[in-house]
Amino acid sequence: MSDGPVVEEFTQTHMVYNLGDARFVTGNAMLPLPISVRSPDSVPIRTIELWNGQELYRRFETESLHFQRTLLLDGFVQKNLVLRAVDARGRKAVAFPARMWKASPGTQCGVLRGE
Repeated sequence: MSDGPVVEEFTQTHMVYNLGDARFVTGNAMLPLPISVRSPDSVPIRTIELWNGQELYRRFETESLHFQRTLLLDGFVQKNLVLRAVDARGRKAVAFPARMWKASPGTQCGVLRGE
C-alpha cells in the first residue's frame, strides 16, 4: 500500500527445518532478505523502517531515489517484519510482512500434505 514510494522487493516467507533428533543439522538457517524501494518521481526517500510487531527492528536513513540492500538475518528467530518507507514529502509505503520461523515436525507434515 503506497501513496508515494514503491516497494519493489521485500516480502517472503522463510521456514527453517530440523530433521529428526539431529539438532545440529539445521539446514539453511540464514535468511537473505532483499529490500528494494524506489521513488516514482524525483522526491527522495527519507527513511526505511522495519517493524517486528510494535518494535522497531531496523531504520535506514537515506536521501536517494532508489534504496537497495540485502539483510542477512537468522532464520531461527521468529519474526514478522513489516517495511515502512517515507519520502521527503511525507508520503508512505507499507509492505506485506516478511515472515520467518523455525518449523516444528508437525508443521513439516502439514506443509507436505498441502495444509
